[in-house]
Parts: sequence; structure tokens; C-alpha cells
Amino acid sequence: MKFSIATTTLTVLGLVANANGAPTPKNLAIEPLADGKGKIADTLSMKAPASDPDAPTVADGFTQNETRAICQHRTYPVSQHYSVLSSPGMARVDDIAAVCGRLWSGLHHHAGCAAITEPSCGEHEYMEGVLEWHFSGSSFCNVGMVESAWWEATHNEHGRLECRDV
Repeated sequence: MKFSIATTTLTVLGLVANANGAPTPKNLAIEPLADGKGKIADTLSMKAPASDPDAPTVADGFTQNETRAICQHRTYPVSQHYSVLSSPGMARVDDIAAVCGRLWSGLHHHAGCAAITEPSCGEHEYMEGVLEWHFSGSSFCNVGMVESAWWEATHNEHGRLECRDV
């Protein structure tokens, strides 16, 4: 069996690259964990590079604090879709039907939101007292109009609405 210098060099470089401990799709570095007594534990874990705890994550776009209502906004070529939940951390919505009526009324004050499809508004299926509001509108029905309708209907008593693009 013949080994060329190039093959040997590439092999050594490959081993060195794989020995650095940083996992890649081709190299998942598995390392046994030591228990508190310096012995190797039975459990294995993958060694991953340390992450910055302050770095933003994908979940940050959906994480809301207790003073904001949750709003997800999706843009399509000729329409926009909105999904809204009142803040579960604030006071429950007592008369959801009345608030829903005010939401639709406030939304229709804006000409860009006159044509609504797939409308639904009511109590969340699993969270008592939490309002759930979904609809699709034309591309002219913008986030500001939806946030305005929310303010008119709730005066932010059930969380301040801040829509996030998803």
C-alpha cells in the first residue's frame, strides 16, 4: 500500500481538524462526563462551543413579558395574517364577546382593513379568560391599524399590543 505525501498530509490535517473538540455536522465530538469524584460517568454528552447567554435567540421574537399582548404577523404577497392573544399575565378578559365586537369595529375604521378573511375571535381553548383573535387582511391592512384597533377596544388593559413578524 502506497501513501503519498499529499494523502498523509490531508489525513493528518483532517485528524487535527476533528480533534479540536468543536462539533460539526461531520464531527460530533462525544466526550464522557466525569462525576464529582473524578470518575468517568456513564452518561455521554456532545461537546459544543460555549454560547453567549446574552445573544438573541429565535424564541426572543415570541417571548413577551406580562405587560404585552402577543401578536404574530405574517406577510404574504397579497395579504397579511395576524394572530393575537391577550396577555395571560394580566387581568383576565371578562366579556370576551364585547371586546371582540370592539376589535372588529376598530379594525373596520381603517379602509385598508375593510376586507377581512378567516376571522375568529373568542376565548382561548386552553387558557380561561385569555382572548384569541385571528384574521387575514389585504396587504393594505398594516400593523399600525391592528395595534390601533387593539388600543380602541382594550385601552391596553389586557396588555400592550406589539406585533412581531414571523
